[in-house]
Amino acid sequence: MKSLNIKYTAVISLLFLAGCSPYLYKDEITGLRSGITGVRDALNAAAASNTAALRHLEARSFVRETRPRRSAIAISPECAAWLRSLGEGVTLTVSPTFTCDVILTEAGQQQASLEIRPLATRVQNANRLLASLEQYGAALAAITNADDSKALQAASSGMCTALTAVATLAAPPGAAVVGPACAVFGAGLVLAMDAERYRALRANVIDMQDKYIARIEALLAENLRVLTIARLESLRDMMTSDLSEANLIGARQPRPVAEREQAALRVFDNIATVQALGRTDPADAAGKLRAAHTKLYEALRDHRGQDGAVAEAVADFLGAVVKLRTALGADT
Repeated sequence: MKSLNIKYTAVISLLFLAGCSPYLYKDEITGLRSGITGVRDALNAAAASNTAALRHLEARSFVRETRPRRSAIAISPECAAWLRSLGEGVTLTVSPTFTCDVILTEAGQQQASLEIRPLATRVQNANRLLASLEQYGAALAAITNADDSKALQAASSGMCTALTAVATLAAPPGAAVVGPACAVFGAGLVLAMDAERYRALRANVIDMQDKYIARIEALLAENLRVLTIARLESLRDMMTSDLSEANLIGARQPRPVAEREQAALRVFDNIATVQALGRTDPADAAGKLRAAHTKLYEALRDHRGQDGAVAEAVADFLGAVVKLRTALGADT
């Protein structure tokens, strides 16, 4: 392995001396950063505008997954208010922001511990994960723009901070956190600056790809699907209300014609939104983020100038982000 690294360093150095600076994928990294910010904006907009629907989903999920199969439930004091709020009507009146430790006792079996992770908390964690990905993108950009060894060392430090946050947030529950390599570049610089920047970019993209990107895709896809369901529930409630206001369902209480027309128009708008949601896979943006990062990883591993493939994958990711933002109502 050491021999291969020496050969790789020599090749990069010779390329620079021959006037061929390695390609640093600056535009592609800018596109990735823009897309990640777009996904985060969409997630936050959907969470903020569908809080009631998220609460109802939380309540129904808890009841469906626990009550039918359990003989008794013993709870910690912190969970009491939340569980009481479920009530007979299965309505969650207060969105929980904590993690409930619920002890479930099954007939004829020993006690088992089950962690209930409120949807609101999961969405907040997804937001923090996207924030750490934004830091990762900023660190990649800082590496490619470093103009001296001091700046490159600072960029390496920022990358270590970003990847450490990613590692913590992406770790499966109960699993040990697999930390990043946190290699320092720019110290004792012997290569040309372009070659050293390329070496730092390559090492950190490989670290992210090998350790974290698959888990990131799964977490984002899961949360984007939850938010899509919550948005559909919100749209359903709005359409039910508007249909009643338009005197098309319910008590048909007389309303002014103008109000009825406006309500009917809102129904048609929401039907169009629901149709758009049906044509959009909320997990597509997460999958194409992984695909774009994978193309960057492959290009940096092979050293064969695959900038066209990387640019195409980033463009696909950005297209998926536009559709996601529209579906989740982030631009309305």
